[in-house]
Amino acid sequence: MSDEKKTSHQEPTSSPCGAHEADPAYMGFLPREELIGELQVLLEAERAGARVARESSIEAAERDTARVEGLEALLDDEVHCCKVLLECLERLGATPSQKIGDFYDKCMAIDDLEARLALVDKGQRWVLRKVEAILPRLQDAGMIAAMKDVRDRHV
Repeated sequence: MSDEKKTSHQEPTSSPCGAHEADPAYMGFLPREELIGELQVLLEAERAGARVARESSIEAAERDTARVEGLEALLDDEVHCCKVLLECLERLGATPSQKIGDFYDKCMAIDDLEARLALVDKGQRWVLRKVEAILPRLQDAGMIAAMKDVRDRHV
């Protein structure tokens, strides 16, 4: 009889790579609830920006007609971004917030149109930073494309 040991074939207890089964947060992606929270904040900020652009455009038409075209373009972008964010929230099965961000009150408290628009510009950069922080933590290709659209409109 031989001294060779008999080897038995054992099935692995788990797949060699269970990454597809890992929690998205473990993989570096935003958990659903956290993503919904981030999108809600952005939606509220975009609503505020749209409202500031609309009201500032009306004001500019009375004082500074040269500014109206730029403000109307800003309004179009803000409204578009609101729609994109609404679609993202609906895609996640979330009920979109109806709030308008505090940014609206901060901007409209500034009477000087130039100073207000300087704050609006800061707000645009804030949204851009927020979106750029979210993008690498998204898993869904459709959501990535949507957020890139929002980012591109704020560049």
